[in-house]
Amino acid sequence: MRYWFGASWADWTFGTGSQGVVYLTAGVTITFWNLATGGIRYTDLLDAEGRVIDAVVTGTGTGVPLGFLPRFQGPPDLMGMWADAGAGHRFWITTTDLAAALTALTQRVADLEILLGAQPARQFA
Repeated sequence: MRYWFGASWADWTFGTGSQGVVYLTAGVTITFWNLATGGIRYTDLLDAEGRVIDAVVTGTGTGVPLGFLPRFQGPPDLMGMWADAGAGHRFWITTTDLAAALTALTQRVADLEILLGAQPARQFA
């Protein structure tokens, strides 16, 4: 299963100018990794239309808001990755599907508890 990333309130790219002024940065290429430093780059990504991509580019203000990280899918079964915008630090990004995945898992556990509760007790020697 592929999980969705991006397009949340926190998914923007910023730069800092003189005197620490923060501004949105457009057209930034974001790569994704398995570790905070070094590691293996994930290149098995899909854009919102299902096309294969190896990085995500933040919006330029045409179609996607300036500096906004558009929605995309990560590699199969990954719920988090380290994002690298080329500024010397990587930041953790978590799937936007996390709440739905936890809800589904909670339901599966509850279903298993019901199923196991219906089974006769087993004795082990």
